[in-house]
Amino acid sequence: MYSNKVNEKKINISVNNLVKDEKKVSEIILQIEEDNYPVQVFNDSEIADLTFAVKTTHQYNNQFVGFGSQSKPKTITSVAINLIEKSSSWNNLLKLALFNEERSDFKFIVGDERIPVSKFLLSVRSPVFDRMFNSNYKESTSNEHELGFGISSEAFKELIRYVYIEQILDFDTHVFELLKASDYFQINELKKCCEAKLYDIITEENAYKILQSSSLYHGGEELKKHAFSFLKRRFSKFNLPLPDTFIDNIKELDKAIKLFDELMQTLSQTSTIDDSK
Repeated sequence: MYSNKVNEKKINISVNNLVKDEKKVSEIILQIEEDNYPVQVFNDSEIADLTFAVKTTHQYNNQFVGFGSQSKPKTITSVAINLIEKSSSWNNLLKLALFNEERSDFKFIVGDERIPVSKFLLSVRSPVFDRMFNSNYKESTSNEHELGFGISSEAFKELIRYVYIEQILDFDTHVFELLKASDYFQINELKKCCEAKLYDIITEENAYKILQSSSLYHGGEELKKHAFSFLKRRFSKFNLPLPDTFIDNIKELDKAIKLFDELMQTLSQTSTIDDSK
């Protein structure tokens, strides 16, 4: 392990040297992971070199092999994210790279749009993208791919924006698509943001849509229960029962909602006729 005196010095981390010196990469990474290494001593170019060296040195292997008695398995994903999060200047570079064709090495075709992305950045944020780019899929050898996952181009760009700079410009419009996409691509931080957003905007009117969405992704039980409580409240205003078993029976719940909506429509029409007399 490096001493504090060495930590205070700037280390030459050219790609050519680090790719050949896996032990030095290991030492630096272990200290970064343990918050003992000041990433700010690196400039933007060197951080880019280091993250690239991590990927190159281990041949896109998901398990990082440490060294020595104090080492422990590290994932390349966690290392790369750790580097990015610890560098404010790196975040500025990411903003410049967002949707920039010159700073991208791949394009997703979504609808009529071709959206430029960085394979590396998507790989470190999503294990699904990582498998797509670094396994025996055709995307690993091509430079573009038509996205088969059902999502609008605008929502997909919001997903990419979050991957790059953790920012969403139009959350209200795309929250349902982003929830579905973040679950599919296993971007857990974004999924949590979507859940929190839906908790904030839930009403008796949109509760069923939120319940349907939460039923389609992994780990949506709490949000589903919260949405169901709003539906029960809506039914109870008219002394109508909504069995608890319906929370896991979407078909029966769907029938109940349709009957309820038809009843509300009939009551509304009757009220309109009475008012006109």
